[in-house]
Amino acid sequence: MLEQFAQHNSDRIRIVGIGAQDDLAFAERFVAQTGITFTMLWDPTFDSWNHYGVRSNSSSWLLDHSGDRVGELFSGLNEAYVEELLASI
Repeated sequence: MLEQFAQHNSDRIRIVGIGAQDDLAFAERFVAQTGITFTMLWDPTFDSWNHYGVRSNSSSWLLDHSGDRVGELFSGLNEAYVEELLASI
């Protein structure tokens, strides 16, 4: 769902995934198997997750151009909520 949203909204939003669990080889296999085309980064230190308060893989954060958090999702993609947040930026 996130991949499809990223493709349909690439002119308005940039999706970046940050992996930190398991290991880099697992993350690379995940990207290859799922066909993700948005940027995926690897952070073995969990510093990025700690910075944004991420507690699980299903967390998503909407950041503005300055990197400030303007919204968050914890249980999958809610397109209506994201649309509302985008309209407010």
